[in-house]
This record gives sequence, C-alpha cells and structure tokens, in this order.
Amino acid sequence: MRSSSYSQKTASMSWSSRSGPRLRVPSPAPPEAQASEKEEMQQLNGCLASYIDKVRGLEQRNSQLREELAGLKAQLKVPQGIGDEYQQQFKELKELIERLTHEKGLAEIEMGNTKEEVDLWRLKCQEQLDLQ
Repeated sequence: MRSSSYSQKTASMSWSSRSGPRLRVPSPAPPEAQASEKEEMQQLNGCLASYIDKVRGLEQRNSQLREELAGLKAQLKVPQGIGDEYQQQFKELKELIERLTHEKGLAEIEMGNTKEEVDLWRLKCQEQLDLQ
C-alpha cells in the first residue's frame, strides 16, 4: 500500500454572528512540497495509465478467447437428424442379429439331429458288416 505525502488543501467556511460568513483559505505549500506532490501525482498517473492499458489488453484477450470458445463449441455440435438416422440403422442391425442368431440355433439343432442319424446309420452298417 502506498502512503501519500501530500495533504489535501481545501477552503473551509465558518459563520460568524458579527460579520456573517467567513472564508478561510489555507496557506500555500512551500515550492518543494508542490514539486514533490507534482512528481508523485505524475507517478500515480503513470501507474493508472499502465493499469488501464493492462485492463484493456485483458478485455481484448478475453473477447478473443470467447470468440474462440464459441467457434470450438460450434464445431462440436452434431447436426440434428443424424442421431435419428443412426438409431434407425442400429435398430435394423439389432433385428438382423436376432434373426440370424435364431436361424443359427435352428441350424445347430438340425446339425445335431443329422449327426445322431449318421451315427445311427454307421452303427447299423457296422452291424451288417459284422453279420456277414
């Protein structure tokens, strides 16, 4: 925190019952104090100008970042309707998988029955060969 070495000089008014309002003006400061106050004010003005420049720069950068963010968000958005199209394809493929799974199950059952029948005929053939 900066302490200030200058004092504020203001005029004050007082009211006297004899002569009415009186204006009291403070005595002027010595020239060295005025020069010191002027230097300090110039230094403070420089700091304020620097601060204002920084704030403007940060506001400009903030604006650029907001625009960049808006652009990135726009790129991420999926156009409407595509999700519905994929949902329909997903549903159709799921139904196809279920149908093919059912057909595979039926084919495996038929294959098992055929193997049993082949084994039965093989056994009968072997018995016939053994009898001869």
